[in-house]
Amino acid sequence: MSLKSKCELLQAIQTRYLKANKADKPKMLDEFTGATGIIANIRPD
Repeated sequence: MSLKSKCELLQAIQTRYLKANKADKPKMLDEFTGATGIIANIRPD
């Protein structure tokens, strides 16, 4: 996945992530990291 594609995906997910409840945020991070290969060092509890 190119850097441009990763940025586009991040922008698409960002709005949903900011509105998501605490239980849904880890699922969204897992989806993003799985699609991009980027490792999330910090996960919300």
